[in-house]
Amino acid sequence: MRSGPTWARWRARRRRSPCTAIRCTSRRQRARSCRAGTRERPGTLAIPDAVKPANHRSDALVNGALIALGGLAVVDNVVVHWLLGLHRAVPEPDASLPVEIGLVVLGAALLALGLRRERRARRG
Repeated sequence: MRSGPTWARWRARRRRSPCTAIRCTSRRQRARSCRAGTRERPGTLAIPDAVKPANHRSDALVNGALIALGGLAVVDNVVVHWLLGLHRAVPEPDASLPVEIGLVVLGAALLALGLRRERRARRG
């Protein structure tokens, strides 16, 4: 981690600022950010947080979809395919077992990923 008075001043200024600094690509962008008085450090353009997209809404949707698809895949394969034997994922019996095991593993991975993402999102 960096130290020193310059780094500490820059970090303190970043905490107070409601903007996120993004690297500027042109002189026009740098001049515009200087005129607006929002320039954090040389070569950056500040974008207010209100302009940034709200990811928490889409994150909840993605987490819910991952949990639902993963749970459905596990329950469908274990209950319907193995316990009840109603239908198979692949018509040939020899090729069906590896495919169904793969689907259960994939479903469990999706379920675990969705639960992990949701836990992280709730923690903040």
